[in-house]
Amino acid sequence: MAQVDPAVDPAVNRARRDVLAARGELDGDLDTLKASARHALDVKARAKESPGKVAAVAGGAGFLLLGGPGRVLRGLKRAIGGKPAPYPSTMLPEEVDRVVRRLGDDGDKVRGILEREFASYVTEKKRADRSFWRKALVGSILVPAAKTVLTSAVKRAVAPPPPPDAGTGSSGNGARR
Repeated sequence: MAQVDPAVDPAVNRARRDVLAARGELDGDLDTLKASARHALDVKARAKESPGKVAAVAGGAGFLLLGGPGRVLRGLKRAIGGKPAPYPSTMLPEEVDRVVRRLGDDGDKVRGILEREFASYVTEKKRADRSFWRKALVGSILVPAAKTVLTSAVKRAVAPPPPPDAGTGSSGNGARR
């Protein structure tokens, strides 16, 4: 078991024995944990022990993976509220629908025209947005800053010159260069 050294303090020997005993208990607990994990993950053994539980777990997992809860809720909604109204043949406002129909009967041609028009609209919108932000930046930051700088410059230009002995820029030690 634990080696006892008579030259060492008895408290140290007792602590060594306690540590070795705890290590032995830990090894036993680890073996139990490994066996428990092996048993929990052994699907074949589980299926033999309780096939109903395994079938229920597999069915529940399949139900969730195939989107069962959403389907059930949609079915309940339809059963309670009735069928939803069908989509209209066109979802565009009348005026827009008339303009689109004037573009022609060729769907690919109409789609192309609409895509180009929409792309040019988006480009113009981006330009307008950039212009807005430029104007906002100039109006909120640069103009006030320029006013402050110009006001300060005008005050300095109009102000009378300082007296000769005040603020000459010398270090004050009397030495001249």
